[in-house]
Amino acid sequence: KRVREVPSFLDKIANQCQKYPERTAITDSVYRLSYGALSQHVGYWTSRLNKASIVLGDVVAFLGEPSAEAVIALLTVMRMGATWLPIDPKNPRQRIQYQLETTGAKALVYTSDVTNLANSFRGIVRDLIKFEHITNDIVAHSAASVEKDDVAYIIFTSGSTGKPKGVPITYRALDHYLIWAFETFEYGLNDVVILVTSLAFDASLRQCLAPLMGGSAIRPVSRESVNDPRLLSAILLKERISIWSSVPSLWLRLLSYIEKQAEMGRLPAFPDLRLIQLGGEALGSGPVRRWQAHYADHIRFVNLYGPTEATISATCYFLPARLK
Repeated sequence: KRVREVPSFLDKIANQCQKYPERTAITDSVYRLSYGALSQHVGYWTSRLNKASIVLGDVVAFLGEPSAEAVIALLTVMRMGATWLPIDPKNPRQRIQYQLETTGAKALVYTSDVTNLANSFRGIVRDLIKFEHITNDIVAHSAASVEKDDVAYIIFTSGSTGKPKGVPITYRALDHYLIWAFETFEYGLNDVVILVTSLAFDASLRQCLAPLMGGSAIRPVSRESVNDPRLLSAILLKERISIWSSVPSLWLRLLSYIEKQAEMGRLPAFPDLRLIQLGGEALGSGPVRRWQAHYADHIRFVNLYGPTEATISATCYFLPARLK
């Protein structure tokens, strides 16, 4: 017997929207969205995609950088029981077209900064939909019930060993993973989680969804700021970031900047930072020791690894508070 139900991670996020409507859910250099406003935006976009005839199981692509818009679009697609297909606008146009065609994407939602690129796919997808923010109140829509083996998202591999492959991950697998991540990393009301990962990487789903399950705030960072360790350091302090999550190479650039500042007697202080999640690349013990030489034991490291087929992470190891 086929059973349809609302994934538990969506229920947890909906509960946070109801309990803490005034708390900040997403904040970036332009917008600050409360949990109540997030719920209203998702309600609006559910109506918008319904009008575009998006139904349960349809593939909806999103073209844009990590942003408040991306989180809203992701939640909308998931609450509709559709399939999320994130696309990095920095990818070659031919690769993007291949992703749209092989998945049979019905709609392409895009942000204003990539309008020209999005318009070049007219005719490849049925609907091109430009993201827009709302100011009026919208009645929230209930989340759709899905079969656990319905596809929640598709992430394409890098294609380093051949042609890129689209990997479909089910709602069952995503739900299990997010519940595990929520409990393991203890996202809570006092957490602010930095979002620096390209949406085309599956780790972005943990960064976008798991914090909202615990009433945390998400801080998306622009590509320009991601590439500037000085700006990243300032964001960590000013926005009171408590959880950092990235590939080791990006964190190493931040570490190098910190060490240069320390040499000049200007070591940046990150009093709210409690957890550093690193994955997707090899992590050596040397850089961790270098960090631990400057900062207190309460900032823990966790090393994560998992191929795209493994639903974000397959292994997780909390490093000792002090490496020997």
